[in-house]
Amino acid sequence: MECEICGRQMHRGERIRLEGATVTVCRDCASMGTRMGPAYEPRPVERSVKRTPDRRKPEEEIVPECASRVHLARERLGITQKELAERLNEKESVITRIETGRMVPPISLAHRLERKLEITLVAVLEEEDVGPLKSHDAPLTLGDVVKVRKRG
Repeated sequence: MECEICGRQMHRGERIRLEGATVTVCRDCASMGTRMGPAYEPRPVERSVKRTPDRRKPEEEIVPECASRVHLARERLGITQKELAERLNEKESVITRIETGRMVPPISLAHRLERKLEITLVAVLEEEDVGPLKSHDAPLTLGDVVKVRKRG
């Protein structure tokens, strides 16, 4: 433990109030403030860590050709944009913007469109394996993780 005023190593310090702050100091620096008692050295807390399996939701993204898939599937079913909007409880303008590519639907709406139109709009992203580290002793660096692309 170090004195918070002079930085000297100390086995057991004292707590004092100095200008409104409570600090832990050595016996020599204790006269600079109002004594509050002995300092207690924090004991390491031992906790049992229970490991649970990683159950994160897989990341999903909308497929690039979403607009054409929605448009073709709606026409194949023979329904109008207005009818599809009513079935999904959405505005007609939302369906129009999705079909024209001016809007990418949120994942929740994409799932509803998939069910109504019987198409696939959402792709599950797979995690990439970054490979083994160079050394088990060295800390992980940015160069271990990032792939550098050259310009030009």
